Amino acid sequence: MVDCTGGGTVELFHNGSKKLETSSAGGTLHGTWTGVGSRTLLSTTSLSGSTTTVNVTVTGYHALEGSIMNLDTTGTATNDYRIRFNGDNNDNYKFIRITQDHPSSPTRSVNGSNADSGFPVNFAGTTSLKDGDNYGNFKIWNVNETNLRNAFEMSSGSPDPGGNGDICIFMSGFWDNPDKITSVTIACSNTMNGGSLVLWGIK
Repeated sequence: MVDCTGGGTVELFHNGSKKLETSSAGGTLHGTWTGVGSRTLLSTTSLSGSTTTVNVTVTGYHALEGSIMNLDTTGTATNDYRIRFNGDNNDNYKFIRITQDHPSSPTRSVNGSNADSGFPVNFAGTTSLKDGDNYGNFKIWNVNETNLRNAFEMSSGSPDPGGNGDICIFMSGFWDNPDKITSVTIACSNTMNGGSLVLWGIK
């Protein structure tokens, strides 16, 4: 039932129990409310070694969202970083990517992969990330399903290590594996000694 007062409050009832009322200042909710698409923090993990794996429980979630920040490595070698799910390092990661690097002399490219051993956060030798000053934000869907491919999107970038502007990468694709997701791995071609991975569950 809805009870409306002209020029005044609006009250919403369910089975005689008030659930919402408005006022000149805003409104008040009563009882328990559940938001659709709400986001829950699952973990915050420091990255180290050649791989760091975070186990996740995705029951009740439709999607998984992640943020990789400030990856750093030992030594001076350029590095490839990849995101993997469930420890899968087979060629099940399929995507297209749009890349822009060196905006002072920009080169833009669109590339695709029929199969890779992980979703690349960057591409060493083409778009190397600056150590300690970089990001990668990703989202993967159908994480709690066992009969659907997992659609995937990511944006990543950093200042150009050579000081020539900024690097931007956008990727869209899918993980060709029907299993529900149980873990997320950040893998590096060298050794990580800094950075973090934050994961959220999306309902």
